[in-house]
Amino acid sequence: MIVHDTRGVRAKTVRDVMKPHVVTVVPEMTVRELVQTFLEEHVRGAPVLGPTGKVIGVVSEADVLRVMLHARSAEEEARDLDARRVGEIMGPVGLVFAPGDAVARVARSFAADGLQRVVVIENDILLGIVTPADLMRSLDGEA
Repeated sequence: MIVHDTRGVRAKTVRDVMKPHVVTVVPEMTVRELVQTFLEEHVRGAPVLGPTGKVIGVVSEADVLRVMLHARSAEEEARDLDARRVGEIMGPVGLVFAPGDAVARVARSFAADGLQRVVVIENDILLGIVTPADLMRSLDGEA
């Protein structure tokens, strides 16, 4: 028997829908290593952790594509993938949510800002990540 959570998205918290297993990367990784990580882990973006484990940025497929688009040739593209580091192409952390925040706040941020992921942090510790797909699953009672 499947029991669905009938509380609805407005009553849920970020903790209810977040993925606690988060693929993370470090700023020293090459862009090629980043691409390999994305492909192996089946993710489209990841938080970037600094030396103390604190989230210092976020990197996504779009950041990698920008590197590729700026290359003038296939040779330059290959060189950039091996020479450029995640720390050079990552974006800012952006919106951060706490585990007790309302899911409705996250949904509004996704809808208004077109975000593809937000990090869940408490006391400078990365606890999880939330994507629009996670919110969709919560509507179906699978979260």
